[in-house]
Amino acid sequence: MDYDLFPKDLAEKHRAEDKKILKTGTEIRNENWLTTAKGQKIRIEVHKSPMRDKNGKIIGIIGISRDISLRYMTEEKLKILQFGIDKSQIGIYQIDENARICYANDYGCKQLGYGREELMQLSLADIDENFNKKGWDEARNELKEEFSISFETVHIRKDGTKFPVDITVNYLEFENKPISFSFVKDITLQKNTMEELDRSEKRFRTLVEQSTDGMILSDQNGNIIEVNQRTCLSLGYSEKELLKMKIGDIDPTFEKQKSLVKFEEQLKPGEPFIIESMHRRKNGTMFPVEVSLGLIELHGINVVVGFARDISDRLKVQKELLESEENLRTTLNSIGDAVISVNAGGFITGMNPTAENLTGWSINQSKGLKLFKVLTILDNTTGKKVPDSIQNIIKSGQKIERYEDVVLLSKEGQKYHVRQSLAPLINAEGEIKGVVLVIRNITTVSYTHLTLPTKRIV
Repeated sequence: MDYDLFPKDLAEKHRAEDKKILKTGTEIRNENWLTTAKGQKIRIEVHKSPMRDKNGKIIGIIGISRDISLRYMTEEKLKILQFGIDKSQIGIYQIDENARICYANDYGCKQLGYGREELMQLSLADIDENFNKKGWDEARNELKEEFSISFETVHIRKDGTKFPVDITVNYLEFENKPISFSFVKDITLQKNTMEELDRSEKRFRTLVEQSTDGMILSDQNGNIIEVNQRTCLSLGYSEKELLKMKIGDIDPTFEKQKSLVKFEEQLKPGEPFIIESMHRRKNGTMFPVEVSLGLIELHGINVVVGFARDISDRLKVQKELLESEENLRTTLNSIGDAVISVNAGGFITGMNPTAENLTGWSINQSKGLKLFKVLTILDNTTGKKVPDSIQNIIKSGQKIERYEDVVLLSKEGQKYHVRQSLAPLINAEGEIKGVVLVIRNITTVSYTHLTLPTKRIV
């Protein structure tokens, strides 16, 4: 009969079991997969036991088979679910009404350093630093109303060390019995990160508040979202007033500047750029600013950070310097002496018109050339070339050197009797950066001296 109901290998297995039962009188229970005549695969449970007569003699076998496919599949799903719970990377605990631990998954045991059997002998009071009976009762009442609550606390390991946790507790009722599951996440890393961010933010805030530049944070629509104290002082507004304003309210040129420099294209994280603009104070007065603009991410959104520096004094100094340079240029161009400046390397950096006329070289031709290629000075007596004294002055720091009775040979070969003086160019730090040469044409004086008649005294 077994061969009529089961495949050959399974039928032979049942025959072997039957022989064992008839011989030993033991019961056998097993489960097997079976394919029905319709091709359906089912799980069957087979229970066999010996059948005895009134004298206890084994006279046959009673076998009961039943389809347990549904039960088997349910049990398999539960096994998978249990496996997932045990291997989950978060602590999962079942807690009863008296705050005792009824179950803990593998990760929960690892979190606290206990074995599962050890942990199931404990209550929340043993592992939660902040646990108290009154708080537990209040939490359970809240849980029954909300069905889920979350909070932070501190857990205690078996070795006594502590760590911060974030807990979500769910309330359920099973067969009219209340049960609750706690999902516990170790938040040590997050806490350390947040604390470091908080310290970093405080350091940044201190630096920003102590900055001599105004700092303004704005969204990409120009709404001001944060300012430092320097901004308030320079513009004459309170922080509360500024946080209700737009960049355009303090910078009338904002929209024009935005269009000209193409903010949207230039604003990239980590790539600041600088513009000059005008800011308007609360009293209506305007002042020039240099603004360094950049794009940063703040709480998940991109914001524009601007550091504005009042450049009124700088522009004033620049203007005065330009006027001073212009006055100096005018003076040099007006005097009758030739003036030539060279750098520490002996290269020509400047020349006034008198020097151009005297040497036969224009500034455009001579600038950047070595001095000896442009200026030829000869000894009036020997006709030999006078040595270049530029490097001697730079090395020795000698303030001035004069040559009397020397001849300048121009580019065209014209000779001029000249007096030459050289002086070091010294910067604000006292460093010699070059030499300035002043050359006076005394050709007419020398010629007159030579041609005047001598008066004889009798």
